[in-house]
Amino acid sequence: MSLDLNAVITNYIIDALDNTEHLVTQILCDPQITKKIHATLGDNLHFFYTPYETSKYHKQENLYYLDGYGFAGSHEKYPHDPATLQQELRNRKLCPATFLTFFILTFMNNFACIGSFVQIEYLHNFKEQLERSSIFNADIQKKISDAPLNHMITGMFPSKPNLHALDFVQKTLPGNPNENMGAYYQPIWSGDNYYTNKQT
Repeated sequence: MSLDLNAVITNYIIDALDNTEHLVTQILCDPQITKKIHATLGDNLHFFYTPYETSKYHKQENLYYLDGYGFAGSHEKYPHDPATLQQELRNRKLCPATFLTFFILTFMNNFACIGSFVQIEYLHNFKEQLERSSIFNADIQKKISDAPLNHMITGMFPSKPNLHALDFVQKTLPGNPNENMGAYYQPIWSGDNYYTNKQT
């Protein structure tokens, strides 16, 4: 079974962008913070994917931070104001890339992501570089330092095929004490984005 984490994080970002003080809004819409993250994690850091069309094919491209504008690739670009980002996320023109997805899950919400060795490698890389930076306040830096990273599992649980890491998540969202991460994945769990390849 699989769950579309991109859809989960998309919904999270859409809500976060309503709050100018939310860390996600600052990361995406405050050029000073965005540029510091970009400088810390390198020129290859991209924030979103977006679809585009050629004369023959539907393709996707990475969107990088473009100083003075927002997020851009070779074919598409989007300004980094909250309303535009929310609209394009809702319209599925923007899909959160690896950094945003795992920064929100692991470093902001202490989510122990279960994945392959590739995931373990890039999460450690993010953590080491962010720990050496001075981008965030002490509370966020502590969350980054305490983030659970060593959860390398591939495949399913043979004795419990319906058991998934998301079953255990009830972490309160920053800036909204009345809403849990479950509010973001539960609607998706029962929708078209939730599927299984397990034969019954």
